[in-house]
Amino acid sequence: MVAFFSATWSDDCRLINPSVEKDAKDFPQVIFVKVDVDELPNVAKKYQVSSEPTFTFFEKGAIVDKYVGKDITVLRNLISKHV
Repeated sequence: MVAFFSATWSDDCRLINPSVEKDAKDFPQVIFVKVDVDELPNVAKKYQVSSEPTFTFFEKGAIVDKYVGKDITVLRNLISKHV
């Protein structure tokens, strides 16, 4: 599972969002969850999100990787790594 921590006011989040939506279609075996940090600040705090966009990767309920940034190539490589 990939949790995409996002904020509506973030230019970087708006920039990467279409690519994340495409990745969700390109990797149907991966569950993507979008978390609005303003609507769910407790969830963002629990997972130590301090900058957006943040992508947290989970396997069997455990965090296995984390990426903070908007480089879609880095993100896709991480998704491929954890498929």
